[in-house]
Amino acid sequence: MDQAEEYVRRVLKVMIYIEENLDEELTMEELSKVACYSPFHFHRIFQAIAGETVHRYVKRLRMQTAAGKLRYTDRSVTEIALDANFETPSAFTKAFKQFMGSSPKNYQSLYAAVDIMTQKIKELSMIKPDKIEKSLPDMHLLFIRRYGNYIQSPWSAWQAMIGFINEKRLDRSKMRYFGISHDDPQVTSEDKLRYDAAILAVFLCNIRHPVFLIGCFCYRVEQ
Repeated sequence: MDQAEEYVRRVLKVMIYIEENLDEELTMEELSKVACYSPFHFHRIFQAIAGETVHRYVKRLRMQTAAGKLRYTDRSVTEIALDANFETPSAFTKAFKQFMGSSPKNYQSLYAAVDIMTQKIKELSMIKPDKIEKSLPDMHLLFIRRYGNYIQSPWSAWQAMIGFINEKRLDRSKMRYFGISHDDPQVTSEDKLRYDAAILAVFLCNIRHPVFLIGCFCYRVEQ
């Protein structure tokens, strides 16, 4: 594995750590330890690969997550602010307005009205499909991540994953496939949308080196 690939692998490891601990206080020292680099070295490498600073990356994910909660849940602004690791609702409101261009309450009110109109449209006479709900246990997946719009990135991710499967001569008859879209296109800018093409990693523990860009890495997915 060359140096550039090792940089990407370690930054991806930190990204997954951030995603799984987004509601916790995340310091540069803590994240640099996850990457096994000094804080100074880690900051430079992360920005070069991610295209934004660590602070900006964490803040963006927190604001996007908060926007989703404001739109899709009935939780209060105060609760969501605390989840996003802000000490006060006023500090959260200021940061959210800077990022989204609207205060949390206005954002929530806007989408509440949109949801009401959408529901009225859905209630018009039409044939409704059966609704199937299925819960899955936590799983360790091997995945390849691509960024960009959800029309092109899945194709790119699965092309890379198929190449990986063929290269490792994995048995497809026992394989399970998962496509994971992490972000809401109405909240996250197109170039930051994350898509993972994933396969169940139970039988892949003997694979030493992950795929490059942005690679394969075992992590936990909570359904």
